[in-house]
Amino acid sequence: MITSHTVTAAAGTDAAAGAGRTAAPVSASVASWLGVLLVMLFALNTIGGWVRLSGAGVAIPQWPIINGSLLPPMSD
Repeated sequence: MITSHTVTAAAGTDAAAGAGRTAAPVSASVASWLGVLLVMLFALNTIGGWVRLSGAGVAIPQWPIINGSLLPPMSD
């Protein structure tokens, strides 16, 4: 779980000017976005694996040119 924390002054700044000061805590919204991103990446990976194992990706083996055309065949 991602928790809020504070970050000290950035490296390379004047030690006297940055002494004792901290940056704002990490926002809960950033943690929420990172959680959503993690879930979406997991879903994308899972769906991609399912497509590969089911053989559905074999229908059009060459991208972006599909059998010499930019569009797939519209008839059987």
